[in-house]
Amino acid sequence: MTLALEPDELAFACEATIRSCGLKIQSIDRPKLQAFILQRCKQLGLSNPLDYSHLLNTGSAQASQELERLSEAFTSLETYFFRDSGQIQLLRETLLPELLAKRANHLRIWSCGCSSGEEIYTIAMLLDQLGIDLERYPIRLIGTDINPQALQRAKAARYGEWSFRGCPALIKSNYFQEGPSGVWTLNTRIRDMVHFSSCDLVHDSLPSPSQDLQNFDLILCRNVFIYFTPEAIQTSVRKLSQCLREGGLLLTGHGELLSHSLPGLQLELHPESAVFRRQTASPPALARPSRAAPTGLGSQIAATPPILTAKPAPAPLGPTSTPLITPTPSFEEEISSAWQLANSGQSQEARQACRALIQRDPAHKELHYLQALLEMELGHLSQASEALRRALYLDPTDIALYLQLAEIQQQTGMRTAAQRHLATAAKLLSRLPPEQEVPSLKGNSASQVLGFVNAQLAQLNEQSTR
Repeated sequence: MTLALEPDELAFACEATIRSCGLKIQSIDRPKLQAFILQRCKQLGLSNPLDYSHLLNTGSAQASQELERLSEAFTSLETYFFRDSGQIQLLRETLLPELLAKRANHLRIWSCGCSSGEEIYTIAMLLDQLGIDLERYPIRLIGTDINPQALQRAKAARYGEWSFRGCPALIKSNYFQEGPSGVWTLNTRIRDMVHFSSCDLVHDSLPSPSQDLQNFDLILCRNVFIYFTPEAIQTSVRKLSQCLREGGLLLTGHGELLSHSLPGLQLELHPESAVFRRQTASPPALARPSRAAPTGLGSQIAATPPILTAKPAPAPLGPTSTPLITPTPSFEEEISSAWQLANSGQSQEARQACRALIQRDPAHKELHYLQALLEMELGHLSQASEALRRALYLDPTDIALYLQLAEIQQQTGMRTAAQRHLATAAKLLSRLPPEQEVPSLKGNSASQVLGFVNAQLAQLNEQSTR
């Protein structure tokens, strides 16, 4: 079957497919996606590429199979044992000991997007190194992935030399048995502690009691969001947050979520990595800066936007009643209303209100910050960057804005610009007392944030030299 299509039709079909699968396809991969869609249409007997995007939305078994094919074609299975020495150190020395102290008798850990299993097996080995008897304590370790081939490899637990690059030398001798052709098999004691199953983070319903995907103390979802559209990221993070216990931790790849709204999750910055903790009470989706603080760094201390309480309804007008005149809301009240629209999920309405307010006061930094958050939530990264730049023009000392802008630039491939903004943040942080709390990054000291920023810069510099 030959499909006669206009270029615009195929481009529209590609965009519809991207929206359906939730994957972020870079411009360089668009021709590959077009070829993929045409090939699948031919193999499935579909007469129009738009029929393929419609198929992905049916929720059928065939739709799940096609989503798996797309994921396999446009994501990387690249992983290895003890990947990212900084995060491994953080897990070994800080996060796992904390969780073990609280829940040693019933610890639950999930590797979401586990690929061929190296990550969740690394966690099992770390627990073993910490002296935990994995056969005695009911510690639940779960790995999930959308790719069935990857899950088969994870369950087999057989690995080549490439999976051990950067891995401590004793890991092989302590936990693996060498076989023919340089294949190493993980010992049964560690392998049997991990359970694997299929999960599509974007499309599956979560939490899922039937799959035991709920009530986790720690979720690792590293280097997964780099493949997702902003909309898919927001959906997925909301699900992961709901799968955590109160106080549970989410560990992602470096900087993957710094520019996103994360309802119910509190950012914690360590020198080795950012971590997100589920709060005991979910805050509003977007945190409004305090207006009481002075201009400058102090003006960005995160605070809950004021709640406007409803006044009792006036009594019906009688013959002698005087008509009530509704006072015109102040500019500050209109800003509060815009935040309330944003926090109630009415992003488009909040964005429209925010733009109207900016026209009335273009030098209002808080409004540009709100617009940036809304643009990010709507997936408009270019507009979000522009709003952050305007906010920085009004206050060039705001460290959090530099971090958010650098994160967007990393996502969009602007590595040099990201390095420049991170370096500026590092310079500002170095001027603060080490133990001083960084405004707008509540609960994080200048030394913690500086360690995080330096780790980001080191990672970008390493990528630049490859």
